[in-house]
Amino acid sequence: MKRIFASSVFICFIAMLLNCSISGDLAGSSGSGNPGGQIVVAMIIDTIVFDSLPIDTENIPVTDNGYHMNWGSMQSAYDSLSVYDAGEMIFSIDSTTLQVQRIHFIIQQDGDSLLQSFQGNTLTCDSNSIILEGPFTFNAMNGICTPALDSVRLPEAVYYGIQFELANTRSCSCSVYCPIFVGGTFTYNQSDRRFSMFLSGNSHLSVQAFIPVQVSYDKITRFGVNLDASQWLQTVDIKKGIDSSYIKFNNMNNIEINPNSSTGSYSNVGNEISNQILHNATLRLF
Repeated sequence: MKRIFASSVFICFIAMLLNCSISGDLAGSSGSGNPGGQIVVAMIIDTIVFDSLPIDTENIPVTDNGYHMNWGSMQSAYDSLSVYDAGEMIFSIDSTTLQVQRIHFIIQQDGDSLLQSFQGNTLTCDSNSIILEGPFTFNAMNGICTPALDSVRLPEAVYYGIQFELANTRSCSCSVYCPIFVGGTFTYNQSDRRFSMFLSGNSHLSVQAFIPVQVSYDKITRFGVNLDASQWLQTVDIKKGIDSSYIKFNNMNNIEINPNSSTGSYSNVGNEISNQILHNATLRLF
């Protein structure tokens, strides 16, 4: 299997998490019983698995402005990222967004008692998580979330993972909600074409941490989610689908994949791709 490694971008992403802005009051204020701790949340496309690389904060390159990095510093991280499908055709991804309705921060204790002592906040809870209500739009090409998730406070506790509940967003012409978008270019019969994927599939992206983390009032805790794009198209042969007319070009000679666009043995291709996206993610808490 061919993979494209981009360790410099991984290091830049970690630097962004370590040095992002800490201003703002998107959610939460300190309570007398549980003052809470500052967190940062980011999500980015890459072909590197977080747990395979060490985080060496001493050797992260300094930017032109020193360590005053913010969420905008990832805007040029990837103009595009090339991946392969099952037939070894190359796809250059230049756009990836996920629409998220709410975020669950996974705990293993009573959320009600945590929130009772964490006064003046907009958080809720369920049986195993603290919940931050959205909606949020994650641009996975540059790590930017709108609104920014660099000023949230969570109750002090041990956190074991994170779950993104996808939004009921209709972003294409079909009647099905499609909270995931992937776009870019590819070459077919020596002609450059564009592709657009409006994807639904599972309703959430859930990632467990390899090592849980303690959120504390005296430090910033980073939740860094990596989407391993090298796996997204590994189960589908898009060229074969085009050749067999199960995937069709539109009047602009481009392809659009959505829940209603493909036929025959490719009628489920969108769900296959979205499942690969949602099941090939890793989380680093630090």
